[in-house]
Formats: sequence, structure tokens, C-alpha cells
Amino acid sequence: MVDRSWVVGALLWGELFGAGCASLSIRVDRSTYHPGDSGYAEIKNEGWRTAYGNFCTDHTVERHSGSAWIPLERRGRTCTKELDGYAPGSMRVAAFHIPRDTSDGTYRVASPFEGGGSGDKVASKEFVVVRDARATSGCEVASPPASVCRVAYKGHAIVVDEGANPPVLQIDG
Repeated sequence: MVDRSWVVGALLWGELFGAGCASLSIRVDRSTYHPGDSGYAEIKNEGWRTAYGNFCTDHTVERHSGSAWIPLERRGRTCTKELDGYAPGSMRVAAFHIPRDTSDGTYRVASPFEGGGSGDKVASKEFVVVRDARATSGCEVASPPASVCRVAYKGHAIVVDEGANPPVLQIDG
């Protein structure tokens, strides 16, 4: 007969000292975004412990630069400060935004979670941001923090200031 008491001991050790904690993942809805796009992140707890965090308040969009990930400036989010509980097996979807002045490159979405594993900072797989005619046509970037888009439509000048909180829409003419 095989002595399996070490398995019970290992499980008890993990329960008492945090090994095998929550296993959170962040999955984004696309592999390519354009400046000004909004995306959705699916946050899932595939572990067996509850993790806590506030994706709305704490998430960052980070640009890959050399061997480092550099967070973009966060602008104009209105969020509650409460921590959300991510029970084992639970999944939530949250929005994130790519600022209009974001340059081409490789990015990810990351957020800290208590008990989330991986040093408690969880990140999505990499995605790319690419400027194209759709993202730049008729739009310009004002000096930070405002992102302003001016478009002419049927003789009217439409101005959207996404940097304002809440965003401002003006129609002139």
C-alpha cells in the first residue's frame, strides 16, 4: 500500500499558505485595435479561491517597449472604489479604451488583483494597435489630456472631446 499522506499534507499546506490560489485570466475581444477604439476584457477565475480587485479603477493599457511594459496615461474614468470578488469559476466582462493618441505597437491590458496569482498583476495576451484611415480621418489630437475629434457633416461642425469627464459633444452651424 502506498503512503499518500504527503498529498494531504501538500493540500493542507497550500490551503493554509496560499499555494494554488486563484488563477485569474484576462482575455480581450480582438487581436487588433485602432486608436479611439473601446474593447472588452473577459476576466475569469479558473482557480479555486476567490480573488479581489477593481478592474475599472485599476486597469492599465500597457505598451511593450524593449523588455518592459509601459502603462499609458489613464484618463477620465468614473468608477466605484469597492473591490469586486471573483469567485472560483466566475467570469465578468469589463470595458477598456484605447486613447486616440495611441501610436502603433504591441499592447496588453493589465490589472492588479488580490489573490490573483502571478505576483497579483494579471495581464491579457498581447494585441496590436494600428492607425489607419478610419482612425485618423477628420480627427486630430489636442494637447493632453483632451482627445478631440472634429468632423464636418452636412454643413455642421461636430466636435467630440473624449478627454472631458463626461465626454462633450458640440454641434456648430
